Amino acid sequence: MGTTDRKGLAMEKLTHVVLKASEEGLVTAANFLLSGDGAIDTEDWTADSQLSAIESDGFLTWLIDPKERQELFPDIPADRATHTAINAIIHQEYPHSLVVGQKATDAEWCVAETAPDGSLIFAVDAIDGSIPYKALTFGYSTNILVFRREGASDRALMAAVSSPNGLCLLWESTSPNPAGASHVGLWHDHSLGHADWGVLLADPLTPATEGTVAVLAADRRHRDQAAALLDDESLTVFTTGGAPASLGMALGSLESLVATRRQTLWDAAYLPALTSLGITVVSLEDGSTLSSADVARMFSQIAREAENREARPVPPFVASRTHSRAIQLARMLSPHLTRL
Repeated sequence: MGTTDRKGLAMEKLTHVVLKASEEGLVTAANFLLSGDGAIDTEDWTADSQLSAIESDGFLTWLIDPKERQELFPDIPADRATHTAINAIIHQEYPHSLVVGQKATDAEWCVAETAPDGSLIFAVDAIDGSIPYKALTFGYSTNILVFRREGASDRALMAAVSSPNGLCLLWESTSPNPAGASHVGLWHDHSLGHADWGVLLADPLTPATEGTVAVLAADRRHRDQAAALLDDESLTVFTTGGAPASLGMALGSLESLVATRRQTLWDAAYLPALTSLGITVVSLEDGSTLSSADVARMFSQIAREAENREARPVPPFVASRTHSRAIQLARMLSPHLTRL
């Protein structure tokens, strides 16, 4: 068997495992909804399970500011249980791989941070969109990234965003195309050995509906950041954004997606797919247009040092089907930028 054939089979297996793990995570999350709030399962809660830095900050804000007294941090039992279910599926096929991410424990992070070259590292956000998950039972996703440790960097091999309605946007790195390749399909419609899972995309599958924008703006802090969009009568603004809305860019008719704050890699797991589809991405920090090479550099470091576990290397940005719309929205959100 040639090297190309072996690489193809390896990617097929990786695709199968990522899809299977996504399915397991989403089914686990749905079952947790059916059980109500429930108690913390001691099998899912270990001695080093703790609030992340982001959750701790949110909790302190909740205590100090009465205006912020809403649930700013995720449902920990459901998140951890779903993370554990995904972890189990991954380790069935890749027993020596490492799993980190939003709900990883200190022990899981520590092992990954000392991983040797050649190790597979999975970064998981088990329930991305915890507030929509709990309040609406939709508008959330399971995000899985796969990296291979290569010396001083980590090569992103695959990124998948799966929604509870069965859809998955999956990006994979490919040698012929530096930007990689993106597919859309159903996460439950897969089987090992089928290289033609889903639909390979050259462009977004559906034409955009002009003026449609998705942005995280469920709570007051985020509405303040997105005020210029919410006040514009020419736009149709959806206040659920991020990874759960990214399928709208690749598969639906969403024209633009906005992130008004810096993101972790698992928050922005969809970004390699968007740039591979030729979608314009403009940074709201300096006005630059992010190329696929820029995104690749952002997605080149995972689980390196303990102080970087909550790193947010992805700047706030506007992603749009057209360059002109991306620039228009970026100017609305960051009027101080002179290079736009």
